[in-house]
Amino acid sequence: MTVAFLSVCASVGFAAPDAALWETLDIVPMPREIELTGRELPVAGAVLVLGSESTRQDEIGAEWIRDQVVKLGGEAPEMAQAGQASEAALRIIIGTRESNPMIEAAAQAGEIKVGPNQPGEKGYVIASRQAGGGTELLLAGADNIGALYACVTLSELMFAHDGTVMVHEAKVTDWPDFQHFI
Repeated sequence: MTVAFLSVCASVGFAAPDAALWETLDIVPMPREIELTGRELPVAGAVLVLGSESTRQDEIGAEWIRDQVVKLGGEAPEMAQAGQASEAALRIIIGTRESNPMIEAAAQAGEIKVGPNQPGEKGYVIASRQAGGGTELLLAGADNIGALYACVTLSELMFAHDGTVMVHEAKVTDWPDFQHFI
């Protein structure tokens, strides 16, 4: 049984992330593609932005992030709908091209490559951009489950430093190794 498992793992071809990432991050499993920008963003005062057609997975993901911020000692971020003006220094945009028009607009503009089966079933992209005097983190799923996975990964990029909840700004593209379990 062990030999069979090791053979499957070897044939899947797990990518080995940069060793420095393992010293900085504690994410298991490590996303297939992840690059830290070097910026650490304070989460205090952040706004989570869902589309007016948000899915249950978008909402669960937003709650997951809120719970992680509270667990780390911060105040839960406010929620807003796409299209509502926000002056927050950090805006976290959650959804798919179908559920959030801000994700659709970013994909149409070529800022992110996400859509049905891109980067793969249940896959997602995390990207950042400067907009409206602040930073927007795009948590874009290829599908509903991908959007949820993006939220879980972002929560793993959060940490507490001197009583402040921070998030490592990162570019991430990921999709599951296995789509279905027995």
